[in-house]
Amino acid sequence: MKWKKIISTKLVLLVLLLAAVVMTVPVSATNELIAIPEPINSNEVHLGGITVGIIDDIIERTNSSALLTPSEIDERVSALTQIKAVFPDVTENDVSLIRLAMSDILAEIDQSEAPDPGITPYWGGYDPGHGIIEGGPHNEFARDACLYAGASAENAIIAGIYGKEPDTWWGGADCATHYSGTGAPGLAKTYANDAKNYLDQSNTFEGFRRLAHSIHMMSDMSQPYHTGSGIQNYIRHTRYEEYLNSNWSLNANYSNIMHNEPYYYAVTDVEISAYNLADYIYPYLSTVDYIMGTNENTWSSNTELISITSDCVREATRYCRGTAIYVLG
Repeated sequence: MKWKKIISTKLVLLVLLLAAVVMTVPVSATNELIAIPEPINSNEVHLGGITVGIIDDIIERTNSSALLTPSEIDERVSALTQIKAVFPDVTENDVSLIRLAMSDILAEIDQSEAPDPGITPYWGGYDPGHGIIEGGPHNEFARDACLYAGASAENAIIAGIYGKEPDTWWGGADCATHYSGTGAPGLAKTYANDAKNYLDQSNTFEGFRRLAHSIHMMSDMSQPYHTGSGIQNYIRHTRYEEYLNSNWSLNANYSNIMHNEPYYYAVTDVEISAYNLADYIYPYLSTVDYIMGTNENTWSSNTELISITSDCVREATRYCRGTAIYVLG
């Protein structure tokens, strides 16, 4: 389902003004943060976010596709099998075919398996129309990162409001761009460079809005289900995202992990850093999926899952801050 929200400039400016007046915003603390090297998982073959395991997942799901004809399934599975045999020695066309197959599968899942795609919170937060910057992961990742990069409270509020906006670009192949294997790291870099260009042109509003989009794609790489093929178990995928959203400020209170984190990664190439984050988080996927699948009624209080989610939030915080510092200097 594809839908859009139109937000008037006057409404946004009013929200910004009110938020700036009523909110107590932490002072920027860039000089209190400590830059540390990024973790790179050298043991995982990860070309453009694609692994042999992801190719296997796509082949399995393609074989059961209801949208493709039998001949189309045979042709696609044959091509994917050939690519897998030579991986990672593949061409750009091979990578494009893998991403197309994954995108088609995600679109099919969205149509057939999602309980209600319109209410899926993704990695959590509030859409721009709500004018809310606290209480949602995507919003607070963006706002926190900008504050710690030295942005003013007003500009950090812009980023916070638009932190979840990419999730409103719903529909078809676009939903796949939030995964490591289908373009999210590249988009994180594109949006970061767009933000730089807007700010160089003194277009502060669009600069921080675009920076929020970059941080959104970066933080998506801290969601384990976004680092695989995206086609593991869609119901558990959405429930895990709902879990973070509902526990952001309550119960496990993951927002405290973000606010208390003293470190950031010194990002020099946003795309490479996004892949590094995906590489780091990817090994958690099988564990999270297993815990949720075997502890249907108690998984949300599982100590290992809480520990994993805390680490995901911690890594997202470091990379988002590094992205903001990359853009703002």
